[in-house]
Amino acid sequence: MAVNQTLLADRFRKYRDNFGLSISQLAVKTGISEERLSAFESASILPTGDELLIIADVYLVNDYRVFLLDKDHNEPFEQIETLFRKFGNDLTTNDRWAIQEVVYLAECEAFLENELGKVKRPFTFTKSGTNFKLQAEQAAIKLRKHLGYPDKNKTLDIFQDIRNIGIHIFRRTLDNTSISGIFIKHPTAGKCILVNYNEDTFRQRFTAAHELAHSILDLDGSEDIDLTKTSDSSIEARGNAFASYYLLPSQLIERIPEKNNWDAEKLKIYAKYFEVNPDTLTYALARENCINQSQVKVLKKNKLLRIDKIDSEFSNVSKMGIQRKYYLQKRGISEYYVRLCMDAKKNHLISSAKMAEMLLINLSELKDIYDIFGENYYES
Repeated sequence: MAVNQTLLADRFRKYRDNFGLSISQLAVKTGISEERLSAFESASILPTGDELLIIADVYLVNDYRVFLLDKDHNEPFEQIETLFRKFGNDLTTNDRWAIQEVVYLAECEAFLENELGKVKRPFTFTKSGTNFKLQAEQAAIKLRKHLGYPDKNKTLDIFQDIRNIGIHIFRRTLDNTSISGIFIKHPTAGKCILVNYNEDTFRQRFTAAHELAHSILDLDGSEDIDLTKTSDSSIEARGNAFASYYLLPSQLIERIPEKNNWDAEKLKIYAKYFEVNPDTLTYALARENCINQSQVKVLKKNKLLRIDKIDSEFSNVSKMGIQRKYYLQKRGISEYYVRLCMDAKKNHLISSAKMAEMLLINLSELKDIYDIFGENYYES
């Protein structure tokens, strides 16, 4: 295949700029001399095949052909570049790498699910009318029915709900605490959601539902990306309304004993039960006319302790196990993703080395991962 050297050089420069790397820093990461790297970017010389693979590995690019602009292979370079432009200086270098890691994990997860034959239940919703709040309510009700939730049941594991309909979701620590979540439409892996793991567990649930709303209601035509940082407040309000109806549907509020009688203690008890923050429950109660605006101002100020917020993905895990899983989760590695990797390795679909690569760890750390999840490790 003929290589357009000028376009290749331009792609190299853009990747390095996107991640705030100097030539000297890239030289340290790749082991390639500064002189050669500079020559690649000036289109003076072409990299060798091995050098191309090394650079792709540094940027967590699954296929080096993205640098060659191969039309037969799609990578989310344009989407990521657009995202970085939209957030501008709000994204630290660490956050840019974190987002790239999540995109890489989404690609790996899509590959593993496909190879393992995981069956998904795709969900579609057609908007009608111009009432954003009504659209949010209708979409939330339809999705709950699609997933088999009885009207009287609370929403359980929102993260697994999202995976069940074929959307990739990862919780990953971001430096910028003002960013709750990001939604990206990946050209091959599909819809992907990143939730900022710096937020408390219940807030993460709400953010996940909010980003889910964007993935259902805000993708029209050729749009490839949608972020929580948008100038259209009506779109954000619709996202919040969807999250509210999905986590706290009207039928559930209706079943609460003495639903028009609330104090701080009762609010905290039910907020903990529904796995939402008190302000989220407060607004849902106002939505259902259970409390007035004066009560909203008082009740929404209540807080739950972090110790009262149980993470649905950390259930039935020892204290030591929680600490280790927490470390993985901060990097975007969920138990669901780990077990996909384990199943793929068990079925000889990937090697130990490939599994370590997919988990963003060294091969020597792989046995520790198996220990965390109570599984026996066999090298392959």
